[in-house]
Amino acid sequence: MGNINLTKLNKNYQSDPNIANPKIVILENNLALSFELNFYIFNFREGEIGKIIFHNCYSYRLGKPNDEGFYLNDHELWNKKNFSDLEWNCFYEVKNVPESHFLDFQKISSMDISGNDLKHYIFFMKEKTFECLAKSYTEDILLTKYPKK
Repeated sequence: MGNINLTKLNKNYQSDPNIANPKIVILENNLALSFELNFYIFNFREGEIGKIIFHNCYSYRLGKPNDEGFYLNDHELWNKKNFSDLEWNCFYEVKNVPESHFLDFQKISSMDISGNDLKHYIFFMKEKTFECLAKSYTEDILLTKYPKK
């Protein structure tokens, strides 16, 4: 697909391939994305979560494609036809996506982005895809289970 470049960022984890259960918490200009970890191929227990904190996050979206849409929808930007070597349940930095792609992102910051070096991050999970524009990120792979409902 054109000049779009994806660089895989996660090394020792992935989201759960069956139900990642992504959750978002916004704290001022930061956004925290938590998700269940893949305990099938990594040394985690079922229900343990990981968290990625996006610092100085300008905007985000959590939505399509899910895993089925990625393989079935040729008309979307994120699809198997355009990105045949993409690994599912993984976290990437993306470069060279057209500006028009960000129109449906939810803005969470009023910071001036002119001349700002925001980076585009994306995490493909079974249920949904998460994307954001942020200055930087930190990973916090926790050994904590989600609270029972």
